[in-house]
Amino acid sequence: MTNNQDENTSEFKAFKLDDSTRRKLSSDNYSKCITVYNRINKQLVNDYPNITGTGIRLKVTNGEVLDKPSILIMVKKKLSLQKIKELGEKILPIEIEGVPTDVEETGEIIAMQNASDPEVLQNPSGCILKPGYKINAAGGRGFSGTLGCFVKDRADGSISLLSNHHVIGKYGIGDRIIQNGEYIATVSKDIEYNNNINLVDAAIAKSRRPVDLQIPGIGIPHGIRQVPSVTDNLLVKKTGQRTGLTTGKIATLGLVCNKLINVEKGPTPVLKRFDQLYEIEPAEGNNFFSDEGDSGSIVLDADRNVLGLLIAANPLNDPTIPIKKSYVCTIENVLQMLNIELLTEDDW
Repeated sequence: MTNNQDENTSEFKAFKLDDSTRRKLSSDNYSKCITVYNRINKQLVNDYPNITGTGIRLKVTNGEVLDKPSILIMVKKKLSLQKIKELGEKILPIEIEGVPTDVEETGEIIAMQNASDPEVLQNPSGCILKPGYKINAAGGRGFSGTLGCFVKDRADGSISLLSNHHVIGKYGIGDRIIQNGEYIATVSKDIEYNNNINLVDAAIAKSRRPVDLQIPGIGIPHGIRQVPSVTDNLLVKKTGQRTGLTTGKIATLGLVCNKLINVEKGPTPVLKRFDQLYEIEPAEGNNFFSDEGDSGSIVLDADRNVLGLLIAANPLNDPTIPIKKSYVCTIENVLQMLNIELLTEDDW
């Protein structure tokens, strides 16, 4: 399967503003910010190839969140004006059509598959399959990720596990999925990357074992939470095989676009752009939401409604980025593009 992209995927998809944000924002300024962003977003990335993502958020200056909506411009590394001139690159604008910009250094964002370090959650051999535990593709040369949840294939009604393309799908339909050395599932659908804009990093594998919908530390998914009902600053959680149960919050006022992600672990980066991603920052008191090996985890709100599928983050060993961000594709896009249904407590 390949993904057919929508020409309008880069348009801003706004969240519902929480009460504190609504009190801070002028509706006229926010509307203007959205209008300008939608008009210039694609051209901005074409004009400034060093941009690694865009979005809209309240402007942050010296660590203080201001009452101004701004066009978020992400770069891998902020450079001095002198260095920019030496490299012959253009200086990013401080405002666009009267709307302030907010340049954020994000470091490298990588797909969160794990190579060798021990996982936190390992399902014992021969057990019923559960979300949150380590899985890997037979063709994956030891790279592993997380079993996110279980779904039903609308095409044939079969029960499948959901994870990422880069965890289980990249080695082809029919590849065997392994847990503790045992063959537990067979890849049946996969969304391959393209060289334009990607919306998801997802694949499913048909289960060969009985399944348990319980996510360790969270419970059984209740349903899905669609983008228009998501609020900025919303608290979310996930359980992954590397970092276990963690909490975070929505970091922007809407979905992030043009996000540049290194999808290939190894000496040679393979960079792909993604639209319509949640940007998650760790909850207060933590400096990370996910790490390598957590790819494929599903992200839920406090009521166990699924928002999306974890695909990438800052690696924890990057000392230049103190607060690590994570990126999540929407569950709506995943379900639609794979033609599947989420299994919830109503199916248990």
